[in-house]
Amino acid sequence: MTLTIRRRSEGPEVVAAMRATDFSSSWPTFMQHDPVGELYDGEVDAVADYALLATDDGEPVAKAYSTPFAFGIDGRPSCPRTGGPSDPLAA
Repeated sequence: MTLTIRRRSEGPEVVAAMRATDFSSSWPTFMQHDPVGELYDGEVDAVADYALLATDDGEPVAKAYSTPFAFGIDGRPSCPRTGGPSDPLAA
């Protein structure tokens, strides 16, 4: 197995492969109707680097989505230990 990871931003062939492969059974139904989630499969270029496709010898085997998180800025020196500022364990 040789995995190749490509970003949606790399071109229309990646977008076409991501749309042509049905990974919907791996997501709960509510995730398939979320307006934020639709950004990753839509035409919004701002998130295109965060929608990934894994292929094995050209065959799509997985999709992944991520969200960038900035560290080292005023008020956010690191990732919260848990859920955020209202969480009693947050630093």
